[in-house]
Amino acid sequence: MYNFIFFVIYSQQVEKERGEIFARYNGGLVVAITIMIHLGLIFSIFKKVFSYDDFADFVHSKNFQIPIVITAIALIIFYYSKTRTEKILKKYAQVEYPTSFINYSKVLIAIIVPLVAMIILATK
Repeated sequence: MYNFIFFVIYSQQVEKERGEIFARYNGGLVVAITIMIHLGLIFSIFKKVFSYDDFADFVHSKNFQIPIVITAIALIIFYYSKTRTEKILKKYAQVEYPTSFINYSKVLIAIIVPLVAMIILATK
């Protein structure tokens, strides 16, 4: 799923002639944000089921969040190197219109649905 998200964002950026490096970084950042949203949803479910408030206070502190977020974004950006990008492009070569409405919808669903679920769980 994350490779597909990267593929759609990368294809859209290349189509707009923004450059391969910019497209890789932009795709990597969108994947990093998606992973953080999914991890946030898992954490919200975990917190709701087991009600660990002390652990939640620690995780919500900026001393914990900032290094984790910076490290995650850096790892995701470097994960999508030029050779890995070529492998992903070969894997999804059969996709006729990578920047179609259906593919954008799949990417948005993978991001928006977990985000909304996380917000609903966090506010109850």
